[in-house]
Amino acid sequence: MKKELIIIAGPNGSGKSTLAEMLLAEKHFLPFVNADTIAKGISGSSERTDISAGRMMITRINSALTDNESIAFETTLSGRTWVKLIGQAVDKGYQVTLGFIAVSSVEEAMSRVERRVLEGGHSIPKEFILRRYSRSLSMFFNVYTASTREFPKMLIAQEAVYPSDAELGQNKKYTPSKKYG
Repeated sequence: MKKELIIIAGPNGSGKSTLAEMLLAEKHFLPFVNADTIAKGISGSSERTDISAGRMMITRINSALTDNESIAFETTLSGRTWVKLIGQAVDKGYQVTLGFIAVSSVEEAMSRVERRVLEGGHSIPKEFILRRYSRSLSMFFNVYTASTREFPKMLIAQEAVYPSDAELGQNKKYTPSKKYG
């Protein structure tokens, strides 16, 4: 059986959990790790809870890779946390797939989170959404897709989010037209 590492990434409010449900429906055997789900199991609700949940998620993923187990997880991809882990997985013979989903604006992301909360889902502070939105896009286009590591990467857009030539600039780096947070 081939080992798989599946990463469902995107800014808050983009539809990562929904995408994960759809993509992973046929992979019933594949454990799925989500820091938001872990946080629900920790008493209290604070940034400290989110940090603890994130650490627990990283521990679970590292454990799976150590044990040569397949795993899937969800992330905003707003930092470099996963660069080294992806490299280690590729070196260990994992089939790594990175699916990135996004909406066209931070305002749309905030609106979708507000709608999710009204439907009983979890909230994300607006300042987190503002801070993570452009960082998530920038990290996907500039770090993860530009990686010298060969692994499948896909962009799934809720609306058009492909950077224009103007946004890519002369150095072909994605720079958001607006800075948030």
